[in-house]
Amino acid sequence: MLIGWALVAVADGGQDWGIPLAFAGPAAAAGAVIVGAPLAAFALGGTTIGSGPARVALVAAAGLVGWSALSIGWAVAPELAWIETNRAAIALVALALGVAAAASIPNAAERFPVALAGAAALPVGLGLLTEILPTVLGDDSAAGRLSGPVGYPNAFALVAAMALPGVMLWCRATPGRLGTAGAAAATAALLVAVVLTLSRGGIIAAAVAIAVTLALSPSRRVAAMVGCALVGALAPAIWGMTREDLTRDGLDASTRASAGAILGIALVAGMVVAGAIAYRTIDRIRLRVSRTQARRIAVIVAVGCALTPLAFIVASTEAITNCDRGAVTNDPGRVLSVESNQRGVWWCQAARGWRAAPLVGNGAGSFPVVQLRERSDDIDAFRTREPHQVWLGQASALGAIGLGGLIALWGTVAWAAWRVRSRLPAGPTAIVVAAFVQAQTDLTFSLPVVIIPVMAAVGLVVAAASGSRPRPRGSGRTLAFAAIAVAAVLSAAIPFASTRFVATSADAQAEGRRDDARDAARQAAALNPFSLEARRREALALLASDQPAAIRALRTATDRQPENPEAWSLLARTLEALGRKNQARTAWGRVHALDPYDRTARIKLGIAGGPPDAG
Repeated sequence: MLIGWALVAVADGGQDWGIPLAFAGPAAAAGAVIVGAPLAAFALGGTTIGSGPARVALVAAAGLVGWSALSIGWAVAPELAWIETNRAAIALVALALGVAAAASIPNAAERFPVALAGAAALPVGLGLLTEILPTVLGDDSAAGRLSGPVGYPNAFALVAAMALPGVMLWCRATPGRLGTAGAAAATAALLVAVVLTLSRGGIIAAAVAIAVTLALSPSRRVAAMVGCALVGALAPAIWGMTREDLTRDGLDASTRASAGAILGIALVAGMVVAGAIAYRTIDRIRLRVSRTQARRIAVIVAVGCALTPLAFIVASTEAITNCDRGAVTNDPGRVLSVESNQRGVWWCQAARGWRAAPLVGNGAGSFPVVQLRERSDDIDAFRTREPHQVWLGQASALGAIGLGGLIALWGTVAWAAWRVRSRLPAGPTAIVVAAFVQAQTDLTFSLPVVIIPVMAAVGLVVAAASGSRPRPRGSGRTLAFAAIAVAAVLSAAIPFASTRFVATSADAQAEGRRDDARDAARQAAALNPFSLEARRREALALLASDQPAAIRALRTATDRQPENPEAWSLLARTLEALGRKNQARTAWGRVHALDPYDRTARIKLGIAGGPPDAG
């Protein structure tokens, strides 16, 4: 599973937001279900799930998948609801594999974080190398914040943070000085990676991961090792944060090459220093605290860091209540800022979306459309895929019912912690808590690169309190799980296949093969009847030869997604291009009704008193 996760991590983190013609992220997301669902079905078929948290967690996760799927029927963006359903399926698959692993693999809870740290070496290593060797592995006009192959800085930071407990536990299990030195060097590299993302949530998550690991598995030697790593990480972190040619957006790779090379030298030197200090002094370090005192200190640090997101919420109170903005620039100074960086307005919009559909929500994955309906300006640069808050995002999408399911799922972790108390597995718990803290102010739970390890860790935690064990396979049980797996595989494969036909249509259109473009677009639409891009491609292919058919294709899109202003905008632009001004005006009216601050619709309708920055 973790090898597959590493591959998902380097493929844009499995990001799939319905972006037309995207490949790596959607392919990784679909692959996670296509490969993982049969494995999870097979694993659960041979597992007896004890009563308690594990069983409730699986039921809650399965319920969220089912409710997300049902929401396609009323979603304002059914195409996105289908994608979100597949993301929920990824969470269920990872949870099931975690529960099954706890039952069938000896010491799975201790092995998992160490194996995760090993798998994280691929995305974290590639990410650091893109910063060190921008002309070889990087891109021109790259962002100043390190995002690596994951494609999103905050998620990349969390990937590095989730690897920390595994390195720490490996250090504890390896008593020799050489192992401790290696752990210090690896920890230094992970800390530098987190800092270079300039992610406030990522830095907090890393602190939480370290503190929770030490709280649940106190070790003065491991604490000292982390101290040595901090010393080694200091110089490369300072260099990486203070060089404008590393932290400024949009610079060519060649401009970043010199500073990147020095960063590489500083990083290697820092890792050597961390390892050397640990190797030479670890046996001589005598921390004047007992194990009990160390545990208390770690608990205090963990709780303090976990409560830090409250500072963002308090600082953004006015933005939340009034839907006002408060942007934070992408420079090193952002690390010390408590401004919400647009989150206040996004949370406000999500809350309004929930108020509009309190029981069932607007449909899974619906926020990009809900935001257009609820926004109070026309600044498209501030549009986002998720409101960056796990509870409000769920409430807006799936209403009180979906929110209840999410509370039930996460409640099983607290239930398991209460049941096992001192026997709570340190590594998986640290991973879960770190990700949970970040999710209070971020969208990372919407990314497979985060979903997979976190839900597997949840499975290990809840299984520790449920007494799961292997069992003989029964034909009825196996067939039931196999049927569910087949449904999940088809659900992931069909929309992905549709996007490939869309890409084929685009290529054929570019080459002047209109008939092939039309046929490929129709195949895409047949597979995914909610796909706006498929209908758009079909219309483009038909415009030159059959204008009424082109219009019918776009009207079908508005029938499938009547509450999505993008569908009506496609129809309006096409009607206008064909000279059907009255019909186009009607379509622009629908755009304006669904997105009152759409600039083009306001201009076409001649609406006075445009948005504040329209003129």
